[in-house]
Amino acid sequence: MRKSPMSVFKWMEIGIWTAVIVVFFVASFDYNRGFDVFTYGTATWPRALLILMALAVLGQLFEYRRGTQAEKTETGELGSVRELMRRLGQMERRSLVRLIGTFAIPIAYLLLLPGAGFYVLTPFFIAAYLVNAGEKRPWHIIGASLGIYVALTVIFTRYLYVGLPLGNWPGFYDVSSALVGFLSPM
Repeated sequence: MRKSPMSVFKWMEIGIWTAVIVVFFVASFDYNRGFDVFTYGTATWPRALLILMALAVLGQLFEYRRGTQAEKTETGELGSVRELMRRLGQMERRSLVRLIGTFAIPIAYLLLLPGAGFYVLTPFFIAAYLVNAGEKRPWHIIGASLGIYVALTVIFTRYLYVGLPLGNWPGFYDVSSALVGFLSPM
């Protein structure tokens, strides 16, 4: 039986994520130094995130297996790369714009982050991503963006003491510094 190009891509994705997890897990042994400040060691949080990633990969694996069986029974497998390209060509323009936005928005965010800083740029990034995902209700976009932003900012700044980028453009640094000063514990 011939494998569809889509199923090959799915298995490649699982393989790549598995390789990333294994490489970083092995690398975590190199920086697991014994500091008195960290009770469980310095590699605990990265390893916890890697375990969560591994669980996500397992979930994708089960989803792909289930989806592959459904694909075979409902529509049959894609026969060739040409058939895959034909289906991709039938995508709506809106879907294509969303696909491009899914990659372009984070890249733009990363390029602007050093200058504008996390504290000023992040609520706009979250709102842009929500709009790209299809949310159209303005109050939901504003509420979700601010809720996520406030939660991230308070957790990382006040409780975890993580130094987030302040930005170095005039004005952006001042706003970010004032916010950090306000949120820092006395």
